Amino acid sequence: MNLEELSKQYRDSGTACRVRAEQLQRELRTARLNEHSKHALRVRIMHLEDMATATLSTANFLARYYDRTRS
Repeated sequence: MNLEELSKQYRDSGTACRVRAEQLQRELRTARLNEHSKHALRVRIMHLEDMATATLSTANFLARYYDRTRS
C-alpha cells in the first residue's frame, strides 16, 4: 500500500465519522430523549467530530507528503 492509498482510506474513514455525527445530530434534534441520553449522545457526537477532524487531517498530510519532501 502506498501513501495515496492510505490517504484515501483515512479520508473515507473521516468522511464516515462526519456522516455518522450528522446522523446523530439529527437524532438529537428529533428524538424524545431524557437528559442523560441527550448528554451521552452529545458526547458521542463530539468524539466522532474529533475523530473526523484528526483523520481528515492525517489524510491531507499523507496525500501531500511527497510534495513536502521535494521542496
